Amino acid sequence: MYGDLAEGRKCSLVAAELLGLFLAADLLRESPATKTAAIFCDSKPALCQLVRGERGPLLAQRTARSLLALQERGCDIVLQWLPSHVGIVGNEAADKLAKQAHLRRDPANRLCKLFRLDTQHHLRERTHEHPDVRVAAGRPPPSTPATGFSCRERGLLLAMRTHSMSPAERSHRLRGASSPNCADCGVVETLSHRLCECPALGEARKRLVKRYRLVALPCVTLQDLLHPTGYEDHRRSALVVLQNFLEDTSLTERPL
Repeated sequence: MYGDLAEGRKCSLVAAELLGLFLAADLLRESPATKTAAIFCDSKPALCQLVRGERGPLLAQRTARSLLALQERGCDIVLQWLPSHVGIVGNEAADKLAKQAHLRRDPANRLCKLFRLDTQHHLRERTHEHPDVRVAAGRPPPSTPATGFSCRERGLLLAMRTHSMSPAERSHRLRGASSPNCADCGVVETLSHRLCECPALGEARKRLVKRYRLVALPCVTLQDLLHPTGYEDHRRSALVVLQNFLEDTSLTERPL
């Protein structure tokens, strides 16, 4: 089930098959005159990973994109599954070569090393394209502390951080709610309004701000409240107070 790729590293059989498909696409890319091609593979799991597209693992995504690029260039490609170990000459020869490669402890598999570098470059590119400027700059916000929160509380924090919680404005815009306005003050109710501005929640907000300041955390903007910085115990303490604020102001009852 495992074979050496390079420098003693291991990979699953499916990953090895996907790498083979990727390298097959590479060969076709180097032969622009080729307009029709069939790529044979005896691994159903590897082919199924390709079908998953962007939901598949990174290697499957890269392989699928490489094959699609060839099709867009005008090369008609067919991926054909064939059964293994039933005497098909070409497949048996490929299997024999794979076994020989597995037994040969070669620490300098150049193709695989180049592929890893290409994958790392792709990851960097995807990071730079991230919609959150902090992530794109390589400085993502601190994650939620590993302990101290239930699944429900973590889900609530994630909903707020991804703006998928439903204050009145979002419910009105996406679900046809009767009004986008805050029931307490009549202003358009966004998450920022509810947490940072609504005068009806002034007393609860004072308690929230006081606790953030006790651990020397900023608490002016929505970003400050949802993504506290600093030591993990300070972040945990601040987020517990934020959860209490949400309970006190009935935001936890909003649909996600």
